[in-house]
Parts: sequence; C-alpha cells; structure tokens
Amino acid sequence: VHISSSLNDNPELNIEYLITEIPYGVPPNATQPKDRLQTNDARVLDGFVIDDQIQFVSSTVDPVNGHSAIYHGIVENIRTEPAITGKILGDETDHRAYPGIAYCGTTPGDRDAIICALHASPERFPGYSALYSNFGYSDWMTIKEGQRVIDMFKVNNPFGVDPTLERWGDYVGIQPKYDGEGTVWTAAVYGKPGSVNDTWVGYLARPSI
Repeated sequence: VHISSSLNDNPELNIEYLITEIPYGVPPNATQPKDRLQTNDARVLDGFVIDDQIQFVSSTVDPVNGHSAIYHGIVENIRTEPAITGKILGDETDHRAYPGIAYCGTTPGDRDAIICALHASPERFPGYSALYSNFGYSDWMTIKEGQRVIDMFKVNNPFGVDPTLERWGDYVGIQPKYDGEGTVWTAAVYGKPGSVNDTWVGYLARPSI
C-alpha cells in the first residue's frame, strides 16, 4: 500500500498484491497435554519496515506435518520493484502460533530480527519461544516454559463454548528497546498452576550482545 504524498497534497492511494513462492494456509488448532488450543487464522500479525524492506509474520499450517507453524515473509525493494519471499518455520513436535517480530539490528544495512511465538504439544505445556533471523535462522530458544495446561473454560465458560478448545491467550507483544541497541522486550502467554493463562515478560538480545 503506497500513499503518494502528504494529506495536504491530495495524495493518491495505490494498492498492489504480491504472491510468495511458498504458500501459506489456515493453521490447525494446536494440541497440549489436555485438549486443544485455538489458532484462529492466517492473517499477518506483526511486521516492521527497515530501509527498503518489510518483514512480517503470521500463523500458518506446516504442509510437512500438518502442525500449526510460523510464516516469515520478506518484501524487498518496496519503493521500486517489490518482490516477496516466504519461509515456514515449523517443528517436528511443537505447534507454534501467534508470532511477533521486531528489528534488532545495530548498524546500517542490518536486517536482523527476533521472532517470538507461542508453543505447545501433546507433551509440552503452553509457553513461548523465540529465534534470531539474519539471512538464516537460529534454533528456537525457550523464553518461558509452561507449568500447566490452559483449561480456562473449566474455570469460566459463560458462553457455553466447546470446553475442549481453549483460547490460547492469543497474541504476543514484541518491541525494540530503543535505548538498548539490539535488544527487545517481549510479552506472551504461558500456562500456570490453576490451569489458567498468564503473561510472561522477556528481555532478549541478538547473539552478538
């Protein structure tokens, strides 16, 4: 989406679409040691612009194993000839969803980012993880390991919804620390005693820091 000039200059709004070479799809509901967790849909959830590039993330289905996974998209040359690439960040055992992304570069020309996302599996309580991206990807690092399943509808279910399909806690927050170059704050959900969800705040840094 391009806006040609400021509001005072009667700007034009121009919209075009790009298609990635890696397709995405609606993520399935995730599993935890008891019941399932909602993942909702495949809309773009977070992104940033740096120089002539956009990076964004969303949830997706992983076509390799049918798990919920993370889609990382990059749009290059946004002001001239935009081109898009995509990468599915999946896992053999874990389901991942509700990603966030933040820039963590330290010098001009850097394209470094930290991506965080929720995780769960039939053997793993809900928590959240993060990885580092810089023309490649680190392994996922656990930021907060869950302590219990999320079973909120047993605690409070005023609408009579399916008690085996839990709200995961949904979205994460991630933001650069502007007076702490190369570092970011994160906030995301984990399951805690009482089988309820709560928020854990993390402070993360790129590997060189």
